[in-house]
Amino acid sequence: MDVMTINLRFRNSQDVGNLWENRRHIITDIVNQHLPTVIGTQEGYKDQLDDLARLAPGYAYIDAQRLVSVQRQCPTIFYRRDLLTPIQTGNFWLSEKPWFSDSKSWDTAFPRMVTYALFKIRETEQTFYFFDTHFDHVSAWARKESALLVVRKIREINQEGLPVLLVGDFNMGPHTPEHQMMTGRVSLEGVKGNFHNVWEKCGNSWDGAETFHGFTGQPKHEPMDWILATSHFRFFSIQRNEEHDEGRYPSDHFPIMARLALPFIAIRKRPERK
Repeated sequence: MDVMTINLRFRNSQDVGNLWENRRHIITDIVNQHLPTVIGTQEGYKDQLDDLARLAPGYAYIDAQRLVSVQRQCPTIFYRRDLLTPIQTGNFWLSEKPWFSDSKSWDTAFPRMVTYALFKIRETEQTFYFFDTHFDHVSAWARKESALLVVRKIREINQEGLPVLLVGDFNMGPHTPEHQMMTGRVSLEGVKGNFHNVWEKCGNSWDGAETFHGFTGQPKHEPMDWILATSHFRFFSIQRNEEHDEGRYPSDHFPIMARLALPFIAIRKRPERK
């Protein structure tokens, strides 16, 4: 399956030269060309999400508990209708009260959340969880607590131990203690994750892997957009998509695209007794 994560950059009237109506076709051209199986987006307002669904008609998006409104930017999951069937959806907030809508903690600048879905692959009937999030860009405290909460909540939700994909804009680089915890290298406050960062797993260096570029095409800061996966998956490739339309980019972040697979294990039926 092909997986994409992209921070859409919210519709902002101050983005002169990079207004949403001038770049939405670039995003959907990329989607329609590469046809990823599932996409995690961040920062999209309702009208932006509706634009993507309209311009990429092979896709539907998860509106977890009808949370998407004209005032709210939500991490949102798009999936191919012909390949996947959602069988469970949900969300939680990155706060001390994760069940409480729009709750904030830890000096975060905005309410932050996680959207998730349990999908069934139509062809093989295999199931996997897909989680999409956006960590706070201001508070390091919030990013630490969010990382701990996400690992704990995913374990709580995924009690069956199914394959999991976790994507998003984490607003921090891969050399942070939080990334080391999420990828199982260290324990942080007694918590240790079990994810692989697909970028690393495919043998890529973090040098030159930055994903934010501020509409310039010149990457800076650090690789903050990640695709994480449990060891159930096979890892084939991952790339930073740098496509543009005569210098106009689809967002201020590069999309990240990965190719993964869930090994199919056929279940043999027991022979009927005569």
